[in-house]
Amino acid sequence: MAAGAGPPQQGGYAAVVARAWRDPVFKRRLLADPAGTLREWGIAVPAGMEIRIVEDTAACTHLVLPRAPQGELGEDELASASGGILFGGFLGGGGSFGGAGAGGTW
Repeated sequence: MAAGAGPPQQGGYAAVVARAWRDPVFKRRLLADPAGTLREWGIAVPAGMEIRIVEDTAACTHLVLPRAPQGELGEDELASASGGILFGGFLGGGGSFGGAGAGGTW
């Protein structure tokens, strides 16, 4: 591995994404062996956990439906369940899939 090409001391997932965007060889390795590659970058992946990486394109955006929490959530927890997710930023803004005029508002 070339000097400076190894895993960063910090940065986690964002650093992995940035590296995949600029390094096609790294991206192929990440897609082929996600768990192993993430572990190399210091991101904990439990033994036996399957990791799938999908890539968005201009014509296809993926939304992940997280597993349901155990037990019941209170009203405050339900209200903040999607906290930190920027749907508009990823989907072209405006609260609709694909941006203005695309239909399918959420």
